[in-house]
Amino acid sequence: SHEIQNPLAIINSKLELLLQSGDMSESQYRSLVEAYEASNRLSRLNKTLILLAKIENRQFPESESVNIKSIITNQIDQLEDIISSKNIRIKNEVKSDFTVEMNPYLAEILFINLIKNAIRHNVKHGEIIIEQESDSIKISNSGEDTKMKSEDLFKRFHKSSKSTESLGLGLAIVKKICEIYHFDISYMYDGMHIFSMSFEK
Repeated sequence: SHEIQNPLAIINSKLELLLQSGDMSESQYRSLVEAYEASNRLSRLNKTLILLAKIENRQFPESESVNIKSIITNQIDQLEDIISSKNIRIKNEVKSDFTVEMNPYLAEILFINLIKNAIRHNVKHGEIIIEQESDSIKISNSGEDTKMKSEDLFKRFHKSSKSTESLGLGLAIVKKICEIYHFDISYMYDGMHIFSMSFEK
């Protein structure tokens, strides 16, 4: 994966230069845009697989007391544009003093993937509720029942939508992080899509 990253960066750079030149027909320009988008997608996929391999090889050993409320709030702020574009209401009901012992970078990866998933599979003017119950967090989002099987949901490259933005790896990464820290994660649909995580103290 590391060896693939450099050629991909060169391809992207060359395509960017060609797109900026402007000396081409409309059909040539469209073809270049499609090639550039495909190359970018391949680059994102490669970086995500590298991250997954690092997580599996436990290359993030440092743990500290991570404030979950702060992590979630920061991730919501980062995703404000896409949240606003779908007019999604978010309730963050996690207590301000709730902490978990884990690597802070992996905590960010864990929650940004769950929140992105809740946005992607939501509806216009929908809702996301993030609530705490003792030592667990529940993330619920509005959306139609897609009859997803919980055991399939966390598999690599499983996609429950046709979105070209989704790589089908976000929930696989979530599952792997939970396995490393012995967190229990589950999914169910009960009028809303609900992901529940139980943290082992």
